[in-house]
Amino acid sequence: ETLNETDHPTERVELVRQCFNRLLDSERAPDLLLLLNTSERIQVVKYLGMVATSFTKSNTTGHYRLELSKKPQRDICLRLCEVQNAQTELTNSIDAYYSDRMGGLRPVTERTWRNATLDNKPHTFSYDWIVPQYGFLELDFVQLKKPSHDAAEPDEQVFHELLKSFQDAPSTERLRHLRSWSARHLFLCRQVEILLEHFDTSVNRVEAMVIAFARTRDWHGYSNLIALLTVAEEEQLHKRIGTTNLFDEVNAVGYYELDLTIADHRFVAQELVHLSLDEPGDNAIDTQYNGIDFMIPTSWVKEVPNRGLFTTYYCREKECLERIEEQGAWGHADYPFNVQGKLPPAHRSDYSLWYLEEFVEDGR
Repeated sequence: ETLNETDHPTERVELVRQCFNRLLDSERAPDLLLLLNTSERIQVVKYLGMVATSFTKSNTTGHYRLELSKKPQRDICLRLCEVQNAQTELTNSIDAYYSDRMGGLRPVTERTWRNATLDNKPHTFSYDWIVPQYGFLELDFVQLKKPSHDAAEPDEQVFHELLKSFQDAPSTERLRHLRSWSARHLFLCRQVEILLEHFDTSVNRVEAMVIAFARTRDWHGYSNLIALLTVAEEEQLHKRIGTTNLFDEVNAVGYYELDLTIADHRFVAQELVHLSLDEPGDNAIDTQYNGIDFMIPTSWVKEVPNRGLFTTYYCREKECLERIEEQGAWGHADYPFNVQGKLPPAHRSDYSLWYLEEFVEDGR
């Protein structure tokens, strides 16, 4: 309302600059930019920074390059630290879940504060880290918290309004609007597939997948979306989100090509070894090690090696699929994302790619 009371560009820009990080409903702050014309918006973004104007605390997964001497960008770093600390309980429960499984001790991998550099030097987050007043921090941040188990079904009409807003908008504006929209709304996997059709460059398609990562309601179908990406796009997504975060035990069926010298890849290989021994049936099919046909040896039960190329198709029997759909795992109900020992129905997914439909039964 205050913006509507003045048509003076300087006053409008200053009002948004001062209010942007002070709104009670902070998730709607990016919507302030939509009330400005192009020239005014450019001035606000120039002051606050592109990252600060697109930041949303309910969907923090993204790439950040922060100049810590600038207060708006340092504030973003402080908010990321808050989210990182708030995820401690979840990350601890995930670490505990994987601590006594077959395949050996799981390698230390960074799940949330990834690929970080401070003044171009590798940087590792610690909970007693004091954010400096100066310097450049660059990182990929991953939000592990999933949508609430009782989240409502995404509104189709609201989603179609999002798509309408894309009309005649450049890709950068589409991504900005998409991130702002994701702060208040959730996606379904099939909607994410539609979104990808609205971005024509690899960088923007990967960014759309990054935005959707923590905001997809039926997220156990997210890994199927990765097949829609090119090889280069998939590599970028794995680098930014992390192979350990993209691996989904509930939806583990598929083909794997894993370089055991890479910690994230070795983690997944260890999980496949564990699952193949824990679950019924002959699950690891056409397995090879360094290009040679291979049967997983008993020595791998204690320790998967840290070198070599491991490839396999992981499969499951119908009975196993049904049990996992019910409780998140075959032999127990301790899956970290369960609610009262059950896999939340809202998180389950029947999404599959069109060319696989003839090979699946009842969405499995």
